[in-house]
Amino acid sequence: ILFAGRFDDHHDYSRGEIDDFLKRSEALGAMDIITTRKDFERLSPFFQRGLPAAWKRFQFWVLEIEFQLSDEEDLLRRCINP
Repeated sequence: ILFAGRFDDHHDYSRGEIDDFLKRSEALGAMDIITTRKDFERLSPFFQRGLPAAWKRFQFWVLEIEFQLSDEEDLLRRCINP
């Protein structure tokens, strides 16, 4: 991992933010971009319009995240009695 871009949850990405992120990625020599499924879906309008030439040099990967509770009862207790 060369660097991690951090955005708030449910962030609405602008074209400028993505361009800046990719310019920084390129300057660091990154060729692969890893994002969560949720953020990839938020980026999909940019992909649907056709990728700008500068974006085509990157490989985008989607990280699938699975959440699994190991102690459901403990979670419920903590929610009820914070």
